[in-house]
Amino acid sequence: MVPGEDNTPALNPVPAHATVGGDDVKVLRCFVAVAEELSFTRAARRLGLSQPQLSRAVAKLEAQLGVELLRRTTREVVLTEAGALLLNEGAAALAALERAYRRAQHRAGTPGGHVRVGWSSGAAGMRTSELLRAFSSRHPEITLELCHIQWADQVSAITDGRVDVQFLRFLSIPPLVGVEPLFYEQRVAAMASDHPLAGRESLMLADIRLEPLITAVAPRSWIDRWYGSPRPDGGALRYETAADTAEEMFELIAAGRGIAIVGASAAFSFARTDIVFVPIADIEPILVSVAWRPDLETTESRKFIAVARSVLLDRTLDQVPSRSRSPV
Repeated sequence: MVPGEDNTPALNPVPAHATVGGDDVKVLRCFVAVAEELSFTRAARRLGLSQPQLSRAVAKLEAQLGVELLRRTTREVVLTEAGALLLNEGAAALAALERAYRRAQHRAGTPGGHVRVGWSSGAAGMRTSELLRAFSSRHPEITLELCHIQWADQVSAITDGRVDVQFLRFLSIPPLVGVEPLFYEQRVAAMASDHPLAGRESLMLADIRLEPLITAVAPRSWIDRWYGSPRPDGGALRYETAADTAEEMFELIAAGRGIAIVGASAAFSFARTDIVFVPIADIEPILVSVAWRPDLETTESRKFIAVARSVLLDRTLDQVPSRSRSPV
């Protein structure tokens, strides 16, 4: 849509003498977050800002550029043609700026360094603490920055340079992303402690075929793979609710809104008295990997991958932790 059409007043054009300054990076970062999430709520959570702050930043950027970047309704946020172009170029520019800063520090002989590790809920499962301690012990000069990534952004966080390495539980990886398979994790059914199936020692997928399922906000192909669809018997799954975060998912489960299939390590990470975790006998374990972009790797990220390989490689989580059956 061209500003000024459809009775929409045109925004002021960018002055010819305008230059890019420090504040431009801030507002661009805000816009990219909203454009990637297509949600001011999720973008605010990702950046640790309030929604009004994000709205003001996007409005400021639109005023600077003289174009509409986002169309907002009560139900959705949609990118304009100009917004889609800026997202593509802006995300690449932010990633390039991050790389330039890191390389400048390295070339200048800055002692130590840092590595940004992306994770979504489970990270490396029950062995996350073991891995982080091992890395800090072997490389005390390197600072670890843990970055929580939304489920739907596990791959894009790597491809756009937001993180240096990312733990993944999916196999659909772009060609330019390097992957180190680490271990397999059993999948279990998480349900409210008063659910009729909560007392079972194990379940079959057919046992929960008619149950309302709580999923993550993620591409449908990922959800189907995670939940074992299509089922061998051809039965359709009943997807009920999609949650933005693990915390939201487990609140919905505890409230009796449905069942979720999760990694067995969730019994440790999210143990609570009103939720039980029951093994699923006929669904294969999920592969946990660490991923990175080889063209953007640093000395620090290579060291992290090496430690992850030595600590986690070939260890399989093949059963549900016993505490999940009677959480305290």
